[in-house]
Amino acid sequence: MQPDTFLTECRKPHLFDDHSAGPQLPVRPDQSVHVATQGRTPLVYRTGITEQLVGYTDVDWAGNVGDRRSTSGFAFSLGSAAITWSNKKQPIVALSSTEAEYRGAVVATCEAIWLKRRLKDLEVEVSDPMMIYYDNFSNIQLAKNPVFHARTKHIQLHYHFVRERVLSSEVELEYVPTDQQTVDIFTKALGL
Repeated sequence: MQPDTFLTECRKPHLFDDHSAGPQLPVRPDQSVHVATQGRTPLVYRTGITEQLVGYTDVDWAGNVGDRRSTSGFAFSLGSAAITWSNKKQPIVALSSTEAEYRGAVVATCEAIWLKRRLKDLEVEVSDPMMIYYDNFSNIQLAKNPVFHARTKHIQLHYHFVRERVLSSEVELEYVPTDQQTVDIFTKALGL
């Protein structure tokens, strides 16, 4: 099996394949998985322990001066270790900051659900709800309150995916002040 297929078809048997790329992992569930860190403090993931999956998401609305597209960014950590992060220019021009921020929340929510499923395949339990920290209070209210949508019809219906996940308690959006937003580094230029 090619190494690039591990991300799309990751299952427990891949962990113990003698031909897999990466370190050999223990077979017994009571053992820990140690990840080599080249002299730094090692990361240790234990099976059978519930971990907190925490995410941060942010958007720079219309920040690209060339085409006025927004940039979305997110980062997720499991316990104390960052496990995934991304920043990407949004595919279309957002008509409002609400739309741009909500698109960013959708991407982060999809990533959180995908991560939880992959971790479950690896027998790592993740506690519910998964927290996603977000610096846009009005969009958090939009996701929590179905009556709030009368003024936001320009946001396509499939973006209410986030609202459904919040209402089902699978994901919880939590406000974080902009000056404490971890993923600003992915979406905004650094001030010098």
